[in-house]
Amino acid sequence: GEHQVWKLPSASGEAVQVTKAGGQAPSESPGGDTVYFWRGRGTSRIWKVAPDGGDETPVHDSLRPHYWGNWAATETGIYFFDEQAMPAPGTQSSVKSAVKFFNFATQEVTQFATLQKVGWDLAISPDSRWLLYGQFDQRGSDIMLIENFR
Repeated sequence: GEHQVWKLPSASGEAVQVTKAGGQAPSESPGGDTVYFWRGRGTSRIWKVAPDGGDETPVHDSLRPHYWGNWAATETGIYFFDEQAMPAPGTQSSVKSAVKFFNFATQEVTQFATLQKVGWDLAISPDSRWLLYGQFDQRGSDIMLIENFR
């Protein structure tokens, strides 16, 4: 099948399916009233749903992180790597990733930072003072010929 978000009581009880049309990488809001999740099937968007399921809606059309780990929800909004800001493979660009912020209160997206290398797996500290991400320093592979291999 496809990825879905489920919740299970920590003590005991039945599992509840939260998403119905696909979803992964869930993050619950600080107040516990919303579950944010990533849905990549061709749309690569962040969606939201009530913790017990219900209508699944995209948070904002601009929230299109490149991959499921490339966003982080906080109390005031969502930080994300913008896949549309990432240059196409083979192009020469000094900026490799853009970190953007979607503000829940204003419903606006602003560019938070630009990175000179491709960023991956975004996390924000609980006080929103620190941003942590993985960075690709280099990519590559080698093809080797091994003679007399047994």
